Amino acid sequence: MYYLGIDIGSLSCDAVLINCGSDVVASAVVPTGARNQEAIHRATGEVLRIAGVARDEITAVVSTGYGRDRVEERLSSVTEITCHAKGIQALIPKIHILIDIGGRTARRFVSMTKAV
Repeated sequence: MYYLGIDIGSLSCDAVLINCGSDVVASAVVPTGARNQEAIHRATGEVLRIAGVARDEITAVVSTGYGRDRVEERLSSVTEITCHAKGIQALIPKIHILIDIGGRTARRFVSMTKAV
């Protein structure tokens, strides 16, 4: 049982494959260019190849990035800032400010919880 996350941005398509224990099994970054569907397929194929996992072993796909709705087999799509916030709160709960600098935008997330 594996889960695939795809971040399709203006400069790159990043894919990560995790197992049911939330361990990262494989990751890949490919240039997006003008053909984001092609980048999605290349990044997906690369993580499956690295992990030695068949496509039918993927339980769910979640997408993010400006092209998140272009990921056809997605179970869900989530904004990048939501992904960043949830990841930081889970991994580094004392962090309250996040700056996201992407290919097209720069954003800041400030936690609504009181800093310690």
